[in-house]
Amino acid sequence: MDAFTCNPPPDTQPPTTPADLIATAVSSGQIDLSWTVSTDNVGVVEYRVERRQGACSRFAPIGTAPGGSFSDTGLNASTTYSYRVRAADAASNLSCYSRAASATTQATEAARTAGHVTYEYDSFGRLEQVTVVPQ
Repeated sequence: MDAFTCNPPPDTQPPTTPADLIATAVSSGQIDLSWTVSTDNVGVVEYRVERRQGACSRFAPIGTAPGGSFSDTGLNASTTYSYRVRAADAASNLSCYSRAASATTQATEAARTAGHVTYEYDSFGRLEQVTVVPQ
């Protein structure tokens, strides 16, 4: 009896492009991302997330996600970040990149409440009182 080996053809079809990427600043150090997931003939295994800080820098990988959301933490306050996402399937086929989405992290609490400071001195030049007047 002849032995037959049936090998399915390799998966060469990339996933569809992730859509509707949204970046939302939730604090001074965190931006949350969400997107519409991709489809694939075999199945998407992960989403590769990339970030760019500033208009002149390049996108760089920052992590992966199993589904349609990702939280980027440890960011600088009052800073704009841009993101893009692409899907990967089990055969390492990659989708095209999503459209980029940007968000600016919130200011720190101190920056939001800072106003001006008034210093009062006595007749000998010694500091008597410090008053902080919030904005």
